[in-house]
Amino acid sequence: MRKTARMSAFQVLFGYDQGNSDGEQTLSMLVQENELTAKDIEYVHFIIQQYEQHKNEIDEIIARHLTKQWSLARLGAVERTILRLGALEILFVDDVPQRVAINEALEMAKLFADHQSTAIINGVLDKIN
Repeated sequence: MRKTARMSAFQVLFGYDQGNSDGEQTLSMLVQENELTAKDIEYVHFIIQQYEQHKNEIDEIIARHLTKQWSLARLGAVERTILRLGALEILFVDDVPQRVAINEALEMAKLFADHQSTAIINGVLDKIN
C-alpha cells in the first residue's frame, strides 16, 4: 500500500506550494516521523521528480478542468496540492488506476480540506485521463 508514501508526498508538495524548496529536508524529517520503508521513499522521490519535471503541465491540465468561477490561485493550498498529486498519479504513474488516484485524493481531502472541496477535487480529477 502506498498510503503512507502518498501522504508524505502530499506533505512535500504542500511545502513546495508554500515556498519551501527543500523537499529533501522535509522528506528526511518524514522518514523519521513516519518510519517510511525504502519502497515508500522510492515512491516519494518518484513523485517529487515527476512533479518538478511536469509541474506546469499538471497545473495547466487542472486549470483547464476547473469551472469558470475557480482558478488554481483561488483554490486553497491544500486543495491545490491534492489536485496536483492526484493529477500526477493519473497522468504519470502507470500502476495507479484513475479511480484509485481519485479515491486517495478524496480521502486526503476528507482529512485535510473543507468538506465542500471533495466535490471540486472529484470533478476535476474525473475529467483527467
